[in-house]
Amino acid sequence: STTWFKRPDYTVRIDINAEGRPGPLLTGRRPGVDRLLLLGDSYLAGGQVPYETSVGALLGGALARPAEIVNDGVIGYGTDQELLVFERSRALRVDAAVVFFTVANDVWNNDARLESRLPTAPKPTFDLDGGDLVLHPAPPLGFADRVRSALTRSWLPIWSWMRAAEKSSEKTGSW
Repeated sequence: STTWFKRPDYTVRIDINAEGRPGPLLTGRRPGVDRLLLLGDSYLAGGQVPYETSVGALLGGALARPAEIVNDGVIGYGTDQELLVFERSRALRVDAAVVFFTVANDVWNNDARLESRLPTAPKPTFDLDGGDLVLHPAPPLGFADRVRSALTRSWLPIWSWMRAAEKSSEKTGSW
């Protein structure tokens, strides 16, 4: 689905595939084509630029061998949440590489005390226990908090809204 994201200083077309990710849909495995997984936050997700100029698209075009790029960048995520995305992504059978993109703000996204400076929603956290990571899920949210969190933290709600709008326009003939 496609929509336009408008800010005072820029407007960009956002393309979200049926899997809720920026970029093309994953295909069945093709011989000789490696699959790379990209993990990161909004810098990787590319919400401020057209997909064609995003990190994932540019990386795919710069490789010497054919590769399928899986862009699992999610706006607002810290490295702790990116670990959870990585765990979920294991089913994708990434065979070439996992590339992790991080920037300075990802560090404060990992700490509830620092994250509260820019609160958008509660998030899961981790603690170390004898060298093991222990996950503490985010507390349940009320409806308004869930909507605000979804709109600020993920491509999936934007994609879902675009799909619903498309289906509605098919029925009514107008967007």
